[in-house]
Amino acid sequence: MPLAEKMGMRINTNYRKCDTQEMVEEAFLVPGVVLICWQYEYIPQIANHILGDNTTAPQNWPDDRFDLVWVFDQEATSGRYGFTQVPQRLLMGDWPTPTR
Repeated sequence: MPLAEKMGMRINTNYRKCDTQEMVEEAFLVPGVVLICWQYEYIPQIANHILGDNTTAPQNWPDDRFDLVWVFDQEATSGRYGFTQVPQRLLMGDWPTPTR
């Protein structure tokens, strides 16, 4: 909420946490950058919808990781999405490595 307020953006809360496919389909229609914040158990499922497979991104989000950002960049030539994990390393105890 604070980030959305600071950026003058609205938060779309129309989806239940299990409605990942429908949410991703709507996110694909939004021009520009989309920030998806979701319950961690569903993040691999969201990644699979974005990437179109279940092999590129890890299929489990560890219960003890709250310091990662998953980034999906659309490749200009193919239109497919690439995947990167970014450890934030903002707090003491944050891990410098991505999850597997």
